[in-house]
Amino acid sequence: MERILVAEALIHMDISVQNQNCQLCGIEVETTNHLLDDCDYSKTVFHWIFRCCVISQNHFRNVRELIDFAASWGNYPKKRNMLCMIVYSIIWNILLARNDKIFKNISVNPARMIDLIISQSFDWKKYRGNGMGAWVE
Repeated sequence: MERILVAEALIHMDISVQNQNCQLCGIEVETTNHLLDDCDYSKTVFHWIFRCCVISQNHFRNVRELIDFAASWGNYPKKRNMLCMIVYSIIWNILLARNDKIFKNISVNPARMIDLIISQSFDWKKYRGNGMGAWVE
């Protein structure tokens, strides 16, 4: 929905940005699609999480395609809902890592990020219970 305040969006709103490059990889201009899909940091995180879930790695053109993939994946609603929750956890943690880098100058190692996502996904599942259907849009 283009509501994440990445460098490109801030510049579009005439807000001064010191560094337009992605805070996680430092290579390209920070757009939502770059940050959550094209960034090498994000690709590493998605690769390992999908590998843990035994899902073949796909390349998505944008974030909407990623969310649609998760929402329609597999034949079992419980597994599909779990994957949606994991994808949302990945997105959330990537955004947190970006904010930590910008505001606290703290870099989160991708391996640490993967551990956080796995732990958070188990917690979300535990406390969310059987109401997992709310994850699918």
